[in-house]
Amino acid sequence: RGLALRAEVGTDRAIAIVRATAKLLQGEGHKVGVVGYCWGGTMSYLAAARLDIAAAVSYYGGFISNYLDEQLRVPVMFHFGEKDAHIPLSTVEKIRAHHAQQTYHIYPAGHGFNCTDRASFDAASAKLAFERSVEFLKQHVG
Repeated sequence: RGLALRAEVGTDRAIAIVRATAKLLQGEGHKVGVVGYCWGGTMSYLAAARLDIAAAVSYYGGFISNYLDEQLRVPVMFHFGEKDAHIPLSTVEKIRAHHAQQTYHIYPAGHGFNCTDRASFDAASAKLAFERSVEFLKQHVG
């Protein structure tokens, strides 16, 4: 069902929704950070490149490598699993080569390690990634 919804919404519409939400919050005086998981990890990456936000956190964004020429405008924290069958470490290194100034964390886990509904859930990695994400967002968003 999620794959069908992703196809229906599409990248441009998803970013437009994030943009509208960010503008609404900013209009109320808030700084905005974006966090995304899987496809959402790619959307948070694109938000960091295309939108006026303060920071982004990307968990295992599988399509980031399709957008490596995008210039990131804000700090981004990336989380990847070293056992991810969908995003090999060679892809992570390509991302890092294009955006070396960003923050990267690699965990001894697979794809979706933060999702409790997946067999690949890794509690220790999820906990550490969450703690790191919270600190990062406190630093850049407040």
